[in-house]
Amino acid sequence: MAGVRLAGERVSLKDLAYRSLRSAVVDLQLAPGETVTEEGLASGLGVSRSILRETMQQLHTDGLLVRLPNGRLRVSPTSVEEVHNLYIVRSALARVAVEEAVTRLTDDDLELLRDALDQFRTDSGIDDTSTLVRSGTRFHDLIFEIAGNPVTIAVMNVIQPRLDRYRHISVESIEGRPGRSLGELERVFAAFEAGDAAAAVEAMSAHIAESELAVVAALTTSEPDAETSTDDSVE
Repeated sequence: MAGVRLAGERVSLKDLAYRSLRSAVVDLQLAPGETVTEEGLASGLGVSRSILRETMQQLHTDGLLVRLPNGRLRVSPTSVEEVHNLYIVRSALARVAVEEAVTRLTDDDLELLRDALDQFRTDSGIDDTSTLVRSGTRFHDLIFEIAGNPVTIAVMNVIQPRLDRYRHISVESIEGRPGRSLGELERVFAAFEAGDAAAAVEAMSAHIAESELAVVAALTTSEPDAETSTDDSVE
């Protein structure tokens, strides 16, 4: 099992443990289908069993861990069906956010989007998947923040970790995906700059559709994950 360490700002140990373990799943340090145990994580995280148990339960609630019939937990397997379901919701939320954001856009907002796009452009040229995924997510997050709809933000936050895990898979598996994604986001930004809500929605919908295709391609060309090979017997 990959070593997992606490990382992040100084908040409560419970929050740090949750963020660190969630990142380990999203960043693929813990592979899809990998069994996780309190014993295996305790030494790296350095937190009490009670905090670790609560953290693992929260990740189970988030859909990042699944419970086996024998009570053990493992990292949720990947599946094309889940990808399709997630991206249907993502596309619907993005449509609402883009439409609302264009109507509320200020010059300062546009500058923030430009800066986020520039950062993504810079990160697309380096070999660091986690950094690239974070900067891409930042561009999308800004659109939701500009739209200012707390409901769409809340729903997006629920599915974001699972989406980010699939983005890691596609970026690492599909050659040239970061460059194509950059071009797609540039078209989104151009529509925002022009104040054209319809064009912005069309560009964002196209980007999300291409992202889904990339994830599916990555999954269908990779080795089967641990969903069918993990030993679920009671130790």
